[in-house]
Amino acid sequence: MLTPYFEIRQNDNELILLIHAPYANIKETEIYAEGNDFRFYSSPYYLRLHFPGYVKDIDEPCARYLTDEKQFEVTLQKRTAGEHFPDLDLIGGLLAPKKKVKNIKPDIQVISSVDNEAVEKESRGSGDEDDDRSDSEDENEWLIDQQVVEPNLQGCSVNSPRYGFANQTSNAFTRLGEEFYEIVNLRDIDVTSESQRDELMHDDEERLFSDDHYLSDLMESECIQPLIDYCPPWREGDDKVKLSKTDLEILKNFGNKEYLLTKDDERSALLSLFDIIFACVYDFRTTLGESSVESAWTINKLSATLSWLKIYKSPGDVVKICLRRSLIYPLYRHWDLAKTVLQDTAIIFNAGKRHLLWLLLRIYALFNESEPRYMLNELYIKDYCIWLQHVSDKKLRKFANVIEQISLEKGDVDLDIDILEAAAKSCIDDEEENALTKGIDKIAINNRESDSGTSDSEEDSSSDDDSTSDSDGADSVVENCTTKSGS
Repeated sequence: MLTPYFEIRQNDNELILLIHAPYANIKETEIYAEGNDFRFYSSPYYLRLHFPGYVKDIDEPCARYLTDEKQFEVTLQKRTAGEHFPDLDLIGGLLAPKKKVKNIKPDIQVISSVDNEAVEKESRGSGDEDDDRSDSEDENEWLIDQQVVEPNLQGCSVNSPRYGFANQTSNAFTRLGEEFYEIVNLRDIDVTSESQRDELMHDDEERLFSDDHYLSDLMESECIQPLIDYCPPWREGDDKVKLSKTDLEILKNFGNKEYLLTKDDERSALLSLFDIIFACVYDFRTTLGESSVESAWTINKLSATLSWLKIYKSPGDVVKICLRRSLIYPLYRHWDLAKTVLQDTAIIFNAGKRHLLWLLLRIYALFNESEPRYMLNELYIKDYCIWLQHVSDKKLRKFANVIEQISLEKGDVDLDIDILEAAAKSCIDDEEENALTKGIDKIAINNRESDSGTSDSEEDSSSDDDSTSDSDGADSVVENCTTKSGS
């Protein structure tokens, strides 16, 4: 069965579904709506949705087939007039979830969770207090830098190293070809522990950091400033960032899943998402919104999640590594530019999941066109697009608030760039002082030679007293130049 493309509109009293089904058998169409459950069948199409609110139960909803548009228009009445149904444009999150939940131990499946959540809310009345308590707990968790003891996973087949979205994948690389190592710097992934990954990544960064490249970008700031001054869509307003029809079609094709994640898994997923979005925002800003042939490489390389399968432990950890890698790998390596990208990323998280999905789908398209980076889509990006549609904007804003409270200086990224800049400034000051001194000496010498020539030419027509007077004038010029040099 095919899942048709669809759109949902709403007013105070109704939901209007537009279901594009050009090959539908109109005579054998079946439509069902009860509670928050909606089903549509018209061979070869089948669609089942879970609404975020309730509609009136009717056996035969008001529906008609628009011949010119080749789509069904279905009108449903809201159970509570005036109720706003949120996130109807995030169509992937409305699809009936797949029952398969991968890499979860014990093997548990979620059945009818949407209905159960609604029943629970009705049984306890307003759920705002519980939601606020949950959000408060989430916020407090971000304030603690948690140190997880890394077990020895070397050669362990049961507790193999994990990676991928929310660290839900293991033992995946044994069946992948050598081409995958073109995009992931780590070798022997399935037998390399998390702590070993971090050590290898740090060594690679230390080896590749270039003093000359960094200082060159620092001194030639006229090339960097236009990138810093650029105003991307997320700084212009929410109406500038919208999911296109192509984006919605991709989300529809992704379908829906339910992920049973622990608190640690959710924390790690958000931290890695920040790392991935930071890399994408860097590319967006440095290309002024126009993707280049290097965009996929830039995002892949700049993100430690995508290039080293990094697992973050704290917000401070992800901020430090994002800034650090932006000064090592990409074309433009400038502290102010990196800080601007960091601010951009926090703004995007504050704006909510639509902005994040907009950028994730951009990454998805870039990676699909850059073989073999499509594997990263399967490992990270696709699951992020599905999962993110169920994450509350309030949780994303709280996470962004924690990130914004982190303040790092140049010395905190462990590249000694503050010392490097101080040494460069000292050299420049010395060179400028030497150049000024040489210039003043040259002026003094020229004045002496000029005065000497004038004195010789006037020797026959001037008296000795006049010559003495000219000599005193030349001495006065030299004295003035010397005074300027001293000052």
